[in-house]
Amino acid sequence: MELQEKLADSWLAVNQCRIYTESNVCLEELLIPAMGLINDAKCMVESCVAWQIGLTQAACRNIVHAILLADEEGLRPALEELESWLNETIE
Repeated sequence: MELQEKLADSWLAVNQCRIYTESNVCLEELLIPAMGLINDAKCMVESCVAWQIGLTQAACRNIVHAILLADEEGLRPALEELESWLNETIE
C-alpha cells in the first residue's frame, strides 16, 4: 500500500510541474509519457494487491523497469532542460 501511495504522489508531483511547463511542447513530450509510465507501475502494484499474489519477481522487474524508463526518458531530460534554462537566465 505504501508503494501505491508513493507512486500516486509521484504522478501528482509530475502533473503539478506541468503547470509551469505546459506551454513548452518539448517538455510536455517528456513529462506526459513519464506520467503514463508511473501510472503503469502504480496499476501493476494495485493488480498484485487485488489479485492477492504478492509482489512476484516478474511484477517487481516490470514495475522497476517502468519507473526507470519514466526517470531516464522523461523526468531526467526534462530536469536537465529546465536546469539549462535556469543557468542561461543566471548568466
